[in-house]
Amino acid sequence: MNNIIELETPRLKLRQYKNSDLPVFAKINADPLVMQYYPNTLNQSESDELVNYFKSLISEQSWGVMGS
Repeated sequence: MNNIIELETPRLKLRQYKNSDLPVFAKINADPLVMQYYPNTLNQSESDELVNYFKSLISEQSWGVMGS
């Protein structure tokens, strides 16, 4: 596993997803207005899989999509 870098400024923090982020992220992904330009909305399971994919990118490459 690579060293995962977290970035923080006075207004923003980029960090790895936490388990406590999953319900909120799923709620966002289930909103039709938020997802209007995506193929479809996501349910909780699909959203959790997406987070796991993001986490694996960061773990394997030391970069990827990050939560705030």
